[in-house]
Amino acid sequence: MHDIRLPDPGFVPNAPDRMSCLLACMQMVMKTKSDGVVLSFDEMNKILRRKEGLYSWDYALTETVSRMGFQVQAFSTFSTKRFLAEKEAHQFAEKLPILSFL
Repeated sequence: MHDIRLPDPGFVPNAPDRMSCLLACMQMVMKTKSDGVVLSFDEMNKILRRKEGLYSWDYALTETVSRMGFQVQAFSTFSTKRFLAEKEAHQFAEKLPILSFL
């Protein structure tokens, strides 16, 4: 197990809808890089093709942050196999948050 300590990026609050925690966390991660590139919530929502009132689909951001120089490792309890196999899987995906850690 490695102990990784990032520079303190400062706190970024969730949006008032309380459904933008991924975006807030991503901004805090982006602030740890010295190049100063931090995407706005609106920019990330566009990348995510986010629909109002739904959680964020984090897979769309992994490519973007990888291009920004971050090493990305995603861990999830979401079953992609179930998503592909079940007709109603899109409802399952839109209602549950997906967790990933950078």
